[in-house]
Amino acid sequence: MVNGFIVGPNVNLSQTNLEGADLGNADLDNADLSDADLSGADLSEADLSGADLRNADLFDADLENAELSDADLTGTILDGGGDTTTSSLSFTFIGTNNDDFAPYLTMPVALDVSTIPPAPAGSNLYASGNIVLAEFTGQDLSSLAQYGRPKVKMAQTSDLAGFDLKVRYFREDPSNESGFTASGQIITIDGDALVNGEVEGLALAPGMGVNSQTGFQLRVWKEHEQ
Repeated sequence: MVNGFIVGPNVNLSQTNLEGADLGNADLDNADLSDADLSGADLSEADLSGADLRNADLFDADLENAELSDADLTGTILDGGGDTTTSSLSFTFIGTNNDDFAPYLTMPVALDVSTIPPAPAGSNLYASGNIVLAEFTGQDLSSLAQYGRPKVKMAQTSDLAGFDLKVRYFREDPSNESGFTASGQIITIDGDALVNGEVEGLALAPGMGVNSQTGFQLRVWKEHEQ
């Protein structure tokens, strides 16, 4: 028990106050931590695989060596890089070559680089082995273009040097167990190029249907450059 709350796999800790909590090495596999206050918490070596961390406050939290595969980090408040345990990546554009998804997201989207799981070069990942970067659902997209190629822009950073960042788009699909189905081609961002400035990633053709959809999700992972 931590701060008066039972801690373990699959627990519901949504909206709880765990500020400064000692959760190092904790098993929080598939736990619901959405909207929780985890600011300043020690989450080093914690198993957070599959955890729901949507809109959680992780400011100044220690995530060193935490397992975050398949975790949902949508809207998570992350440290801006003021300490040695976290460093935030910034996505300044999310959309397609024809449309900007900014009206449906809070931009820019930040992501702690230490939460991005690594994968072997050439991986073709879907709903596992990666983490959610951003998503929106239940929207009327009829005013957008019929088709588009997935596109993102990332601000300059040295924190992905030596890696390729992979970004995959998914369209909302209630018939799928995860709620989303892969759509479009994978985007590759060269981490070495990011050292020198902002980088735009544009998926190869063919694109994906856009204005007939109701939402999209983006998942990311990193691979060592070959």
